[in-house]
Amino acid sequence: MLKITLDPYSRKARLYPALLTTLPLVLVVLSFTRDPGTIGLPLSVATTCGFALLLAQLGRDLGRRKEPALFQVWGGTPTTQFLRHRSDYLSPVTRQRYHTTLEALVPGVKLPNREEEASDPPAADQVYAACVDWLREATRDRSQFPLVFSENVNYGFRRNFWALRRVGIWVSSLAFIGSLAAFLSRNVTGVPLVLPLLSGGLSAAYLGIWLLHIDSEWVKLAGFAYARALLAACDALSKTTGSKHGA
Repeated sequence: MLKITLDPYSRKARLYPALLTTLPLVLVVLSFTRDPGTIGLPLSVATTCGFALLLAQLGRDLGRRKEPALFQVWGGTPTTQFLRHRSDYLSPVTRQRYHTTLEALVPGVKLPNREEEASDPPAADQVYAACVDWLREATRDRSQFPLVFSENVNYGFRRNFWALRRVGIWVSSLAFIGSLAAFLSRNVTGVPLVLPLLSGGLSAAYLGIWLLHIDSEWVKLAGFAYARALLAACDALSKTTGSKHGA
């Protein structure tokens, strides 16, 4: 059902972060249930009624809302930083090659030189952003640019998962408390011992991951990897355009 309802990007970058965030709650509910199979029906009904799509939309919206804060901390979007003359993320030779290619590919665009960028950095960033917008649309074909798509999915997943950090911390904490309650009341409820132990262990592990690992730097690694893959597509696009003109 999930494969039918959602495209690959929506599943991996939008739905999975939301599902992983709510997973401890599902497990803590199971830890109070004698027959875990009984939860399958309501989950199937919820999925059929569009709950999966709703989770995907919520994950996307939270990620997009918080993305500007990430860019501010990083000093701008990764692609813009790569294209700036004053940055050292790319070698000057590679950066100049991308500038030359983008000027040839993007209609009506002239990229600023080092002096022009230094005299008006915001205006230069707008030109870089316009080029990246064009490049993003030109690389939509997943079969032609599989690395761009893969890195975009990785970045989208990490951004949306990070955006749910506060929710995830609360969910994991409440799930751990619920698992402890299920463990203490297992003689009354009759649930197997393994269920509250599994739920409590996973909730504790989740809480540790949220607190110690999920931060802006974790998202930044994927964001910059996506930027590298996207800009590297300039070379492939340049060859394709050159072959067409040659023909």
